[in-house]
Amino acid sequence: MNTAERINYIIEEFCDGNANEFSRKTGIGKSTVCRLRKGDLGGIGAYAERIALAFPRINCRWMLTGTGEPSAKEAGEGEISRKLSTIIKMLNTQK
Repeated sequence: MNTAERINYIIEEFCDGNANEFSRKTGIGKSTVCRLRKGDLGGIGAYAERIALAFPRINCRWMLTGTGEPSAKEAGEGEISRKLSTIIKMLNTQK
């Protein structure tokens, strides 16, 4: 599953397919959401924290890499931030 497919999955599963609701919950502009859905931005790293905070049940590793299952048990904001930091560092070292 590529990045665009993962974003579309999140919108379908957590916002009943409503991209405007996704935009409202994450604070990501509607035009950016549209570009993310099309895969025009190449990745979601810049928006990962907003998405993770808006949808705590998202598995951050899956969201960023496609590895694992989409849903994780609900986590607090501190745990989400720690996971994101670890994953983003891992991705940056793989470049």
